Amino acid sequence: VALGTIADVMPVKDENRLIVSYGLTLIERGTRPAITELINASGSESKYNTKKKITAAFVGFTLAPRINAAGRITDASTAVELLISNDTETAQKFSKELCAINKQRQQKENAITDEAYEKIAETLDFDRDRVIVLDDEKWHHGIIGIVSSRITEKYGLPSILVSFDGNGDDVSDEDVGKGSGRSVKGINLVEALASCSEYLEKYGGHELAAGLSVKRKNLSAFKEKLNKYVDEHLGGDSGEIVIEAECVIDSDEISMVLANELYFLEPYGTSNPVPVFESDGMYVSDVIPIGGGKHTKLILRKDNLVITAMCFRMTLAELDVYPGDTVDVLYNLDINEFQGTKSLQMIVKDIRLTADSLNREIIEHRIYDALASGNGDIIDECSVDMNSVVPTRDEFACVYNVLKRELRVEHEVYSIRALEHLLRSLGHNISYLKLKFIISVFRELNLLCVNDLDCEREIYSFKYIYVKNKTSLDKSNILKKLKSLFRSGE
Repeated sequence: VALGTIADVMPVKDENRLIVSYGLTLIERGTRPAITELINASGSESKYNTKKKITAAFVGFTLAPRINAAGRITDASTAVELLISNDTETAQKFSKELCAINKQRQQKENAITDEAYEKIAETLDFDRDRVIVLDDEKWHHGIIGIVSSRITEKYGLPSILVSFDGNGDDVSDEDVGKGSGRSVKGINLVEALASCSEYLEKYGGHELAAGLSVKRKNLSAFKEKLNKYVDEHLGGDSGEIVIEAECVIDSDEISMVLANELYFLEPYGTSNPVPVFESDGMYVSDVIPIGGGKHTKLILRKDNLVITAMCFRMTLAELDVYPGDTVDVLYNLDINEFQGTKSLQMIVKDIRLTADSLNREIIEHRIYDALASGNGDIIDECSVDMNSVVPTRDEFACVYNVLKRELRVEHEVYSIRALEHLLRSLGHNISYLKLKFIISVFRELNLLCVNDLDCEREIYSFKYIYVKNKTSLDKSNILKKLKSLFRSGE
């Protein structure tokens, strides 16, 4: 019952909390061979198989996905055979099968997720679209619900994925697609689907998760009406995910004692979430991509504290945080056990630059915008020095050579902050203002192909252009205009 309550994301409060609490104790004691062997098989997939404390999170993220995987992509009877087994040998056999099936599920899930993100980038306009509806011919209908959860978590919008897999090679308007969706607070997904029921073959579920069937010929009209419904009911809140911290704690309060005390509030789950803390002014000592770059590990410091912060499903590019930055962090406090050694770690929920850092960047952006538009008043207003803004020939050459080297190894996409960090790591301290003007001049003189991928986050893609003859920087109208602004103010 504890396993089912956690796996089906039921509220962990009142009698449910007691049931889960007692159930986790029984699981930890090893009273059921089936569950014990599934735990062992899950651990054997890791290089170091150490006994792990059984928590609701462990059940939800390790055991439940393996049991559910069978019904998603093969046959649920494999999970049933495991759960009704009473001897170790049988339990071991089915546990290994479930772990193998789960790996297949993970591979399919990651592939569908990547394809879905590509479709979102190519087709969606977030100023117009308030719900994400995607479809594909070959997506596995047993996986699309999990992918929908990841999309909704990432974008803060309701999402529905529809699979037409199984309809054969001959595409017809009468083909029926199976869909699975997830929602956000403020949108009851079943009520939203009910408002579009004339376009659906069937639907069902609950407030935050639902399934449906839709004919291909009705998909476009369904998208349009569902988007209108979400727009009317969600208002201006779509796309914003708000995480509230229980409290702000300073570095001297982050301790193993506190982390151990938090275990007394177990079991956590729906309606009794893991406590979220905020710690401000943490210095980023190191940034390490892990898991093939899909996750990121930070080493944070403040006063006498040095702590690891794990950013799961956050790539380095998405974080855009680098050594030397000072950040505020929202996190769960966790104890990591590795090779018998326990250490504190943060499980990061969100991260941002400190207010001082953000304000400094906002001022720099304002100065650049003013100077680029020919407004010289900003020079006196912000006491801007020409030497801190106008790049030298050596600085142009430095940035050009670094980018040229990066392009040779197909590193083409950089945010302005990532490029600043790269230059700094190579011993070149080139300011934001200079770097922005350097990039603008490269584009103006066609020295490099520069495309804006994300104007708000200042992410560019660069491509090398073969230049037969040397190009004089004196030809740049941007540089002439910039220098004239400082001369007129002298």
